[in-house]
Formats: sequence, C-alpha cells, structure tokens
Amino acid sequence: MSLSVDERVELRDFLISHFDLVELKGLLFELGVSYDDLPHGTRPELAGEMILYCERRDLLGCLLVRVVANRRAGRIEALLPKAPPCQPEREKVQVILHTGRLRVTPEVFTRTVADLFDQVSPEEVTLIGVAEQGGRALVSVPAHSASRSPVNEPSAAVIPFAELDGLDQRTWQAGYSAGVWSPRVQLAPQATPAPPVAADRSPRPAPFTWIMLAGLLLIALVVVPAALVMVNGLSQDVWAIGLPLLFALAYLIYVWLTRTHVSLPAQPRVRPGRLSPGMSWAAAREVVAREAVAREAREAGV
Repeated sequence: MSLSVDERVELRDFLISHFDLVELKGLLFELGVSYDDLPHGTRPELAGEMILYCERRDLLGCLLVRVVANRRAGRIEALLPKAPPCQPEREKVQVILHTGRLRVTPEVFTRTVADLFDQVSPEEVTLIGVAEQGGRALVSVPAHSASRSPVNEPSAAVIPFAELDGLDQRTWQAGYSAGVWSPRVQLAPQATPAPPVAADRSPRPAPFTWIMLAGLLLIALVVVPAALVMVNGLSQDVWAIGLPLLFALAYLIYVWLTRTHVSLPAQPRVRPGRLSPGMSWAAAREVVAREAVAREAREAGV
C-alpha cells in the first residue's frame, strides 16, 4: 500500500501549512530519523523529503500517526488505511562510550554501535545525534535489541530513550532541533589522516628588524613631533594634517606586525546562553534546564 501522487502532495501541503520548522524536526526526532539524511534547503523541501524517506523505510504510517496526534485533520486521518501500519519495530537508545571511540567518521561509529549488539548490522543503525564531548550518542536500532545490554563491550552503556530522565530527553530533542548533535558536526569529517601541513616559509623579521621597526615607531610618535615643536614655524593646518598621518603610520606598522606574523587558530562560535553547534553536553543540559525554569516561571506568572 502506498499513497498516490495527489495524496503525497496533499500530505506535503498539510505539513507545510500546519507545522513550522521546529515542529517538523520534532516529528523526525520522534521517528528516530537522522536530520542529516534529509538534504533540503527550505521547509517545503524538508516536508517533501520526509514523505519520501518514510515511504522508503516503511515509516509512512508512523509519520501519519504522529501528524494526526499533533494536528487533528479528517483528510489526513483518511490516509491512514492507505499506509503501512505503524509498528514499533525501532526504538531510540542512548549509547555511552569512551570519548575516544567517538572521534571517528559516522560510518565507523555506526559499525562500532552495531558491534555492541547481537545480530544487528550497521545498516540497521541510524545515528540521530552525537554529543562527542559527553561521550554519548542517540541512535535508532531494531526494537528487539534496544533493551539488551551490550554484548561486546561491557564498559559501554545502553539506555532506552524512554528510560532517560526528563532533562536528558529534552536536551537531546532541543539540541537535535538546533543542529547541536549533528553527527556530521560532532564526528570526524573524514577517516583518512589529514595531509601534513607544509612548513611556513614566509620570511620572518630578524631580531634587528624588530628593533628597527620599534625605532621607526619611536621616531613617528616622539622625535618628529618634538622636532616640529622646536621649529615653531608651522601653521595649524600642517599640524592638523601631519599628526593624523603620523598616527596612521603607527597604526599600519601595528597591523603589519599583528596580522602578518601572528596567526590565531579559529575557534567555534558558541553563543552564551543558547544552544549552539560545538557546545558540550553539560553546557547544553544547563541551557535546557534554565529554559525550563524560565518557561515554568512565565506560565506561573512570576
């Protein structure tokens, strides 16, 4: 059973008109679908990719059930008999490993997770999110394996998502919607080692060059103004033009020293107080906890 072209278009239009981007991501999270598996640029494209993905994975019935649960609509309920029945064949679980085991590519990590269970292939594992700094990942696996203990690595821990405390569940879901736990961001982008960085052969100033530049700076800021004062024959216009030029020269020397010969490594931009890619698990958990307290205060009218 499958939907016709017109029924797919109707479902897509309903998703676009009744769900915003955060809510669409919430549906994907409930289904245990990796956000990275759905290439899209706009919300309409995401809605279309969701339908196609669910049809390929026999999840269309589960998608319709969750859509109807969030937005009651007779015409969408009428599509339920035409879709495969939603069976809880998969379940989300949190996997905790040593942090070093997460510093690999998504493909290698998927095989690592599959090896934790008995009779689970890498193709049956879906990476939903990864918190590399917290040593944990959220994956979707066959339901018959979700409640079992790891068989090949006793030091690992596997906890069904439903058994996590409320704060951990909200941290996974909020970070998923914000793109914090994207496996492509958290895990190594490539398996092959990076090529060696070529040595920087750009000329560096010798010690005497630094002394010479310091001398030029001293002349520009002290000696020349003093000489002009001694001459005492210059007009105010010359002073108005000369001094800014001297300071501009000093600034150019400073820029040359700092920009050309000092290279600072780029740091990920993390916005304080908000969920941002590159944020640690502990920091994201704290942000979600503060937001929950603030929301409860607003609802209480404090």
